[in-house]
Amino acid sequence: MMHSTTATRSSSHLRTSGPQITPALSAIAAVMNGVDPDPADVAALSSARISVETLHLAAATALRKVMRPFLLSRPAPGQPAKINPEHQALLDAYHLAIELVRGTAGPLTPDQLNSALVIGAMEVRFLEAVCAQVEITAVPPQISVGARVPARTILERGGELAPGIRLLADHTAAGDKQEQWLHALSTVTVDGAAGRAVVDAGPASASADVVARLAAPVTVTPAGGLWPVTVIGDCLRICAPAVRRWVAAMPRELCGPGNRDILLRSGSPLRDFLVSPATAAMTGSRGEASVLPLRPAAGEIVPAAHPGLLVEMRTGVVPGGALRTDAKLPAQVRIPDLRRDELALLAAVPAADLGREVEVTVNFSVPEWKEMDALLAQVKKVGALTLSEGLLAWTDRDIVIGQRQRISLRVRVRRGVVCETRHGLAVLLSAGTRIALVGADTSDQHTTLYGRQLNTDPAPCATVPQRRLVAA
Repeated sequence: MMHSTTATRSSSHLRTSGPQITPALSAIAAVMNGVDPDPADVAALSSARISVETLHLAAATALRKVMRPFLLSRPAPGQPAKINPEHQALLDAYHLAIELVRGTAGPLTPDQLNSALVIGAMEVRFLEAVCAQVEITAVPPQISVGARVPARTILERGGELAPGIRLLADHTAAGDKQEQWLHALSTVTVDGAAGRAVVDAGPASASADVVARLAAPVTVTPAGGLWPVTVIGDCLRICAPAVRRWVAAMPRELCGPGNRDILLRSGSPLRDFLVSPATAAMTGSRGEASVLPLRPAAGEIVPAAHPGLLVEMRTGVVPGGALRTDAKLPAQVRIPDLRRDELALLAAVPAADLGREVEVTVNFSVPEWKEMDALLAQVKKVGALTLSEGLLAWTDRDIVIGQRQRISLRVRVRRGVVCETRHGLAVLLSAGTRIALVGADTSDQHTTLYGRQLNTDPAPCATVPQRRLVAA
């Protein structure tokens, strides 16, 4: 974790003041602390409405419960009160949660990162627990073509399959050697809020009625269970975009008599898609991410790379014949896992000078329906690219080639945020970072771009989302 320099705050007033702990808040706080809520407290939620402010208040309540033994302890007679670092971290997080409740938190500052990570994790834990209690129902579409027309033929005619459903081509298939797997632009409705999403549609050889059933619009509604349906509805409205992306990413297959039903298989957990309301309030992020956050740099004057740099970056062999060693950098942030919420917070941390040039690599996971040839041609023509979102690049990764790993970026950088995780050491590159193209390796199925960071301080751009981040 980033080492905080926050001034120590007094905790004496917490012994006698703080949020009024109602049964409803107790139920939410229990889940935020990772324990089962009391059934009576859950029942009290039936008459409560959940808002963003409720979640902030529940986070403060959860932190207060954790701090209770510390708050009730008294120093020995004649001894000054001492707060150990763990208790101080909880106290700082509590104060930040209260600021969020009051609407006075403001944009995230570096010294608030630890506290924000704690609050964000609490809110994500509760939202995931509640929003997983849902029912997903397919809405059979009325197809606009003959039932037995092959999907490949529909695609050749423009892809319109049914009202609101359009087929998307597979850009990873190599000629006739591989069956195309299609996707479709369809609809996922979350508690009444409809939104477009890309979903599985099946093989190109399948008939129109088959791919239409696979790509059918679905609705997500509260289901019976532990949580009252009103609570589930409120939480679904709070994080509808994340739930929509989560459902859209689920692999689909037909099942049941005559293959008339759709089975949505569990994929990535919902927490991988969620950005907490606390994080959204402090960073402006909503967790959206583009498929490929690269764009050609505009009006860039690209300096010539020194001779031999491209060979070094391709082979890892430095002058003299030795292999380049993996970078060892002091971490600004230490965190086990980097999910959407943590990444959104880290994207708001100012970049630091690394002290030297470091080589980092990103292997992008690009869905089959994304066409990249035009973008890559523009980047190569201009000779430079710009990151449209923050990007996490790794110091110890090899180039990976696969069906979805169709593009890699290897770049020399001097500025970023160094993150140490259980998966290795990474450098966060800010949105707006410009990279000079040193060279490229291109095959039928994969392109590796080699580059060098041009600027040390990305200039803010109104058209570039400043607090979105891609983990690759």
